[in-house]
Amino acid sequence: MMTNQRTPRAAAGALLGLALLAGAGCGLDAYQKRMDEERERLKVYEEEARYLGPPLTMPTNPDDKEPPLKTLIVFLRAPRNIGTAPAEADGKFESGRTALYRYPGTSEGYNLFLAGDTGELKLAEFREQVLKALGEFSERVRKRPLALPKEEEARWTTVVAQPPETRTDHVPPVRYGALTLPKEAEEGPDASHYAVYHHQSGGNNVAIIYQVPPASAKDLAVTRGIDLSLQSLALGSPAVRRLEAYQATLPYVKHLKK
Repeated sequence: MMTNQRTPRAAAGALLGLALLAGAGCGLDAYQKRMDEERERLKVYEEEARYLGPPLTMPTNPDDKEPPLKTLIVFLRAPRNIGTAPAEADGKFESGRTALYRYPGTSEGYNLFLAGDTGELKLAEFREQVLKALGEFSERVRKRPLALPKEEEARWTTVVAQPPETRTDHVPPVRYGALTLPKEAEEGPDASHYAVYHHQSGGNNVAIIYQVPPASAKDLAVTRGIDLSLQSLALGSPAVRRLEAYQATLPYVKHLKK
């Protein structure tokens, strides 16, 4: 009788012990998962710090009218060798209703160009005006014509850039129309390599152009910097969240530089 009374109690105790062990195991699994996710995030921070600079400062106008890039609220990080503000000299080029701003590189032959539109232009119009503004840069600054393809002849392809997740957001992919100008577009031994990317969201348009020397176009620092830069683009309220997420990484990034 005593044995029969203890058996249910022993069984209940064993079951409780198993439940506690299982619960502890689940807690350890969740903790390990969080640690793995955090390690992956730190790897992302390190790579971004290696290849990217701080977020770009959007252009302003002397008058009260804000440029489309300011109105759109754009978050974008450029490759490390690119400045964060538009150039003071030869920093703006225009075609139609589109202004293309030049962010100068620290080395000869490197520039980033940025243009925006708040839905006033159709896709083809925006692309055409961006390329013509780039042509103005080539003629005014580089003193040579730029052979630009007509819109109907331009071979735009689709590029999808997947930003890394943050602690609070699953960030959707950023889709671009991509166009690389052929080598023959610019004459001379120091001809440039131009990679043009166009992103459209809710009717709004943003164009990013990376100018690099052809000899460096396939270097890892250049290609990875451009890839990560394209991943960083955000507009509107997502741009605000991306800025907050970036600012949260600064203490860790500063520690890396020590």
